[in-house]
Order: sequence, then C-alpha cells, then structure tokens
Amino acid sequence: MKRIRWTQPAAQDLYNITRYIGRDNPEAARQVERERGSCFFQPCRT
Repeated sequence: MKRIRWTQPAAQDLYNITRYIGRDNPEAARQVERERGSCFFQPCRT
C-alpha cells in the first residue's frame, strides 16, 4: 500500500469541507473525520 503525504492546502481543504458539513449535520462531519483514515489510507469501502 502506498503512503499518502498531505500537503498543507489539501489538509486545509479537508478541514474546511468538514466544517461546512458540520454546520448542517455535525454527526456527518464527525463521520467524515472518522472515515478519513479508513478511506484515504486504505482502499475505500463502497
């Protein structure tokens, strides 16, 4: 499995996306944060 190195702009984008989602649905934002590790660092579940 290849390692992914996050750039600062990419990490900031993910943070901003999570905050945007959290405005309407805090639980969904938490799920995005939890899934970040399993999807970005391992094969994504479909």
